[in-house]
Formats: sequence, C-alpha cells, structure tokens
Amino acid sequence: MLDVAQPHLRGAEATEGAERGGRGALSATEVLATLGHELRTPLATLRATLELLADLPAAGAEAERRALLPRLERSLGWLERLVENLTTAALAQSGHLPLRRAPVRLDRCLEGAVSLLRPLLERRGQAVALRCASPGPWVAADPVGLGQVLVNLLSNASAYSPPGAEITVAVAAAAGAVEVRVHDRGPGVPRCEQGRIFRPYARGRAARASGAGGVGLGLHIVQTLVHLHGGTVGVRSAPGQGACFWFRLPTTPTSSD
Repeated sequence: MLDVAQPHLRGAEATEGAERGGRGALSATEVLATLGHELRTPLATLRATLELLADLPAAGAEAERRALLPRLERSLGWLERLVENLTTAALAQSGHLPLRRAPVRLDRCLEGAVSLLRPLLERRGQAVALRCASPGPWVAADPVGLGQVLVNLLSNASAYSPPGAEITVAVAAAAGAVEVRVHDRGPGVPRCEQGRIFRPYARGRAARASGAGGVGLGLHIVQTLVHLHGGTVGVRSAPGQGACFWFRLPTTPTSSD
C-alpha cells in the first residue's frame, strides 16, 4: 500500500544546506575518488554473485545458476551506464550532470535498486521492506541518475544497519510531489553532523568508528542528482533510532507502459 501518512519526527530534522554551487573544476584526485566510489557497488555485487556461483555444486544446480545469471547481466549493464555518467561528470567542471529525463515509474526503480543490491543484502542477512503502491507514482527523471540515488541510499543504509536488520523504504505522496524515505537501523546521525553530512568527503563519527567503506561521496552524489531533478533531500535522525534519509521529487502525469 502507498504510505501517505506524514512522517513522525522523533528528533531533529535536517534539510539540505543552503550552498549549492561555487565549486571549481574537479581535480584529478576528486575524479578518481568519485570513480572508485561509484564503481564499488556494482563490482561488489559482481563479486558476491560470482562467489555464490562458485559455492554451487558442480552438478545438479543448473536452476540456481540460471537464477544468478540475470544479476550478473544487471551489474554489467549498470557498470556500462555508470561509466558513461561518470565520464560526463568528470568533463563537466561545474559539477553539472546532464540528465536524460523520461517518465519513470518509481516502484520499478526501487525494485531495480533492491535487486541490484540483493547479493550484498543477503550476505548480511538484511531485508528491505518496500512500502510503495504498484503501479507507483511517475516522476520525470533520468533512470540511471535516479537509480544511483536509490542505490547509494540503500548501500548507506545497509552499511550502517547491523546484520539481520530490516531496512524500510517508504513512498509518501503529496500535492504534486513524492517523497522517498530510506530508514536504516544504525546508530543515527548526531545533530551536529546533520548540516554537513551531504558535503563532499564528509564522514561522520559512525563511519569512522565502524570502519565503513567509502570516501564520503555517496550522499553528496545523492544531493547533487536530486537537485538536478528539481528536488530536495535531507535526513531525520534521533540518537539510537537510526537515520531516515529522504528526498522529494515533483511527480509527472501517468504514462502508458
């Protein structure tokens, strides 16, 4: 069912920072760091899937092998599109990422992002609870860019949630807009860090304490892509209650499949 209730704020709510521009040309270090971060998820998915294939018995597991092959195909396709996007981003010195907008069904994007990350989630014994109507709301979005937003948020939620936890993804409809919320089961984001969590290379206390991977670009990329889609992004968190990262996008009239 579509979750249309307004979120219950049990703590501080941080919205996006006021600064949105003023960056100069990307340095070679920034380009390489961005490339490494964005390639990590699909490469890790490929590795996890290959490990699952290697663990299958030599005979009598053809059905299991066939079930895993689509995951490899999706990851390779994601890498191809991601390299194209990152090349464009590196050439755009202002940080502008050109978008190829089209009517996109949000529920299908969510399902695709969860499917891409499923091998990693399964290794941690985690589940994703999707609270979105089917068919879901339509947004005018670049499918690859929107997919990056969802994968980055889900990857972040998985990294900070304990093994066996359930990650909640809810969609809330409002007048002319839709809000997507990704709620993890981690330690949360302290109030003092919420205003800078979306800055490039920002790594909070939880990241440093847990040794979570990444160079602090994932949430910055989320903010950049959401802004380019005309949306807003933020985080709500209270100590010990996890973090809820959210973004809002304008909806578009329903399109035919």
